[in-house]
Amino acid sequence: EVQNRFELTLNTMINNQKNVLKIESFGYTIDQYKDKVDDVTIEIKDMVYIYVSGSETINKDFIKLFETKTQNINGYIEIKDTQGKIPTKKIEFKNSRYSLSENNYENPSSFSISIYTNDIIIDGASIYKK
Repeated sequence: EVQNRFELTLNTMINNQKNVLKIESFGYTIDQYKDKVDDVTIEIKDMVYIYVSGSETINKDFIKLFETKTQNINGYIEIKDTQGKIPTKKIEFKNSRYSLSENNYENPSSFSISIYTNDIIIDGASIYKK
C-alpha cells in the first residue's frame, strides 16, 4: 500500500464536540462580484469559498452539521507531512456555512464539501476578513 506524503483533515466543532474528517484534496477561492438591478450596481459582494473532497464514508457526527439552517461553524483544515520534513499547515475559517454533495455513482463513499466563509486565517495570518 502506498502511503500518502501528506495527511489532510477537516476539523470542525459541532455542539462543543470536535469532529475530524479525513480529506484527500482542498482548495480555496476569494471571489468578488457585483449585484446589479436595472444596470445599477447595488453592492459589491465578496466571499471565500473553500472546497474539500474525500473518498471515505462521512461519519454520522459530521452529518449533524446539516441539522440546522443557521450554520455558523468554526473549523480548520490541517495538512501534516507524514515524513515530518515540512511544518504542519493550518487553514482556519470562522462563522462558516457548509454545503455537501456525495457522488454515489463511481464511488459510494466519495464526497465534496463547499465551505462559505468571510474569515480565513492561514498559519496564524488573517488573509481575508470581512
